[in-house]
Amino acid sequence: MENVVINILAGLGGYTIILFALIKWIGDIQSKKIILLLENSLTREQNIEDSVRSLLSQSFINNQTLFVEKNIKGIQELWVSFLKVRDKMPSFLVYLDVTTKDEYQSILCNSNFRSAVVDWENIKHDVIKNLNSSDIEIIRPFVGEYLWAIFFSYRAFFLRLAILVSKDADLECPIYWKEDEGLKKIFLSIFTEIELENIYIKEVGTLSEVRLAFESKFLTHVHKITSGQVSIVNGAEMAKDILNKVNLAIK
Repeated sequence: MENVVINILAGLGGYTIILFALIKWIGDIQSKKIILLLENSLTREQNIEDSVRSLLSQSFINNQTLFVEKNIKGIQELWVSFLKVRDKMPSFLVYLDVTTKDEYQSILCNSNFRSAVVDWENIKHDVIKNLNSSDIEIIRPFVGEYLWAIFFSYRAFFLRLAILVSKDADLECPIYWKEDEGLKKIFLSIFTEIELENIYIKEVGTLSEVRLAFESKFLTHVHKITSGQVSIVNGAEMAKDILNKVNLAIK
């Protein structure tokens, strides 16, 4: 009889309505046995379900912790790359930062400046290769597209500037670097027209201000991420727009 009941239960898949009919059919004794059997079965299933849920929850927490650790490490490495760009730039940019527009052509003829240009030309290709190394691309998935876009724009600005000035050193009528449309477009991929004007209006110290603006933008967003104000994935669309603008500017 018990086997028959179990087969019925298995076929119908529930027990609340079934028990109502079975009590009349087989009486209280058999129905109590069935209830006990079902309760034991449900208890075992619940224990299994709880165990699986606990295992998945712990696995999710572990994966999240690991991902956060990679986020932090990636951001640290990207900041190191910021500093590397600054350190790898040619020394003649220091002259540029204290030179007004009226002095620009004369500084290009300065012996120390030209010596620095020659030094840059000798290492230029190695520096560009190093700063565009695929090693830095490895951390891109862990830093978020917006932080990556800020770094990409920063690197593009200073590499373009160094190449532009070294080429202009041999020209009779070089274009003042602040008037280069490519540099302006790269800067405007991140900042506003007003921010550009406020920095470019300075006769000297402009490059220091540009560098500070990029680094401040980067560090401000890092703070928002670490304080939980924004997710690391925020700004993906904005980053896409930045990268498109920079790529158009450097073509």
